[in-house]
Amino acid sequence: MKYERRTEVLSCVLTDEEIRERGEEAARNQAERDRVEALRQSTQKEAKGAVEALEGEIRRLLGEVRAKSTSREVEVVDQRNEFEHMIETVRTDTGETVRRRAMTPDEMQTVLFPAAEERGEDAAV
Repeated sequence: MKYERRTEVLSCVLTDEEIRERGEEAARNQAERDRVEALRQSTQKEAKGAVEALEGEIRRLLGEVRAKSTSREVEVVDQRNEFEHMIETVRTDTGETVRRRAMTPDEMQTVLFPAAEERGEDAAV
């Protein structure tokens, strides 16, 4: 009967040198794992911040779409409504009154003799 040669994985006792090498390799691998884990956590925090910022922008945009309006800087002027004793804030681009309030007692006072600057005259005259 002829026996065939083959290999099998069997338990073997490590030499002192193999034990030292494996210990060093395990320590290197553990340090690398710790580095990669720290990188993952850092990247995860950055990604979470980016996702939250995008979600906030999406909410803002969808709110504008729902309202069909947005807030932006618009030039306005305050106009006196002497008849109703009101100050009206009016948009200069559309002429729309955006706010009304009662005049203060000082605002109800009319100037009988405006200063030269208010009349558009040179004050040196």
